[in-house]
Amino acid sequence: MSQDTGIVNITIYGALKIGNWREWGFCLIYKYLKTTSDETSRRDPRDPVPGSLFLLIFPNRKTPSIGNGVIPLRLNLGRMDPTWVGWELSRVPGTSRLGERAIEAEVTDTKCTDCCEVLGVQLCFTMDPRVKMRDAARKARAAGSLAYVDDVSLDLAYLPLALRLVRNHLDSSVSPRTLAIVGAPGTGKTTLSGYLGVMLQEAFGLRSARFGLDDVYLSRQSRIELGQSVHPLFAIRGAPGTHDIELMLATLRALRAADATTVTALPRFDKWADDVKPPSEWPLFAGKPDLILFDTWLWDVVPPNDEDLSVPMNRREREEDPDGVWRRTAAQALRSKYLSIFDQADEWIEFQAPNWEASIRFREEQEMTQLIRVEGAGAFREKEPSIRAFLELFERWVKLPHITQPEHRIVLDERHCAHLLDEPSAVRLSR
Repeated sequence: MSQDTGIVNITIYGALKIGNWREWGFCLIYKYLKTTSDETSRRDPRDPVPGSLFLLIFPNRKTPSIGNGVIPLRLNLGRMDPTWVGWELSRVPGTSRLGERAIEAEVTDTKCTDCCEVLGVQLCFTMDPRVKMRDAARKARAAGSLAYVDDVSLDLAYLPLALRLVRNHLDSSVSPRTLAIVGAPGTGKTTLSGYLGVMLQEAFGLRSARFGLDDVYLSRQSRIELGQSVHPLFAIRGAPGTHDIELMLATLRALRAADATTVTALPRFDKWADDVKPPSEWPLFAGKPDLILFDTWLWDVVPPNDEDLSVPMNRREREEDPDGVWRRTAAQALRSKYLSIFDQADEWIEFQAPNWEASIRFREEQEMTQLIRVEGAGAFREKEPSIRAFLELFERWVKLPHITQPEHRIVLDERHCAHLLDEPSAVRLSR
């Protein structure tokens, strides 16, 4: 495996004799023996540990048969993206998590480079997991259980991100791993969380517990009291100081401590009623999750200093917070309460919108779709001007610089099409 890119370089010679192979891709079990020719060199953290057992997953390549189901095998896996390195040998029996079936296969004259050892007693033949993920996403989208995402965004962002998460999950000593999905309002954080949950469950059997910062706002009455005692803008959800941080941390602790018998309630906030849903209406997560997906528009930011706070950011700050009381109080809440949550994720992904105006437009489009479905077009026309005013209370905090760089980044264009950048940052595999 290359030191700088994490690319597997393997050539295998031999033949496979199997049954009904024409409709299948295949997974090759192999044992990784070493990382580089120089064992004293520093190992890339993305490289597998020597001695690890893996499967390489390949899509169906329409390989011609010699006859009687015998496939000539000369696999040159040069520059194989490590995204395909993923499933442990322990996941093979029954293939309930990998694919359709396992087949006993004969491997003859097997040779390979000195970086791996082929285990030829059992090969698992399966469909490309991206096919299953794409089908599951389209089915949920058609049923209306997930918001619409175009196929280009699925193929260029959602599917490759899901494969990265599977690889990191298998390589990590942390269980469950927590992914923070970060971006400005309207960028698609909750939508991505929903698609990841469906795709990972269907293709890999990985169960995800999902909630977000917008699920842990203070109750309407609590914010009204803050508005009366501190500043009227605290009656409006959004700024630091309007969230129940203890509830968020308690939920994360409960999910991480869960076992097969545990049932964990996931908080939910009713945006239309502008209030916390009754706990009796919170969804319940049974057992221990494989992943925790937490979506948030505020993450790992540098708190503003007094000079930054002295200058109003937009019209609402100029007109409704001229003396800066709301800004300074929210900044103090950010420093005292919110910094403690930023180390709760094992990795995070950032949605990068073209600009703030695009983010507002994306949020308006989301609101239009939801409101028209519930109340009709006239209701959206009445509410449209208030969306920009509402988001002005988020603008200052969304634009704060991040302390660290995300492990993954999805770039959005003006049409809201998504693309996952190719080069992720290093991912923490232990906490």
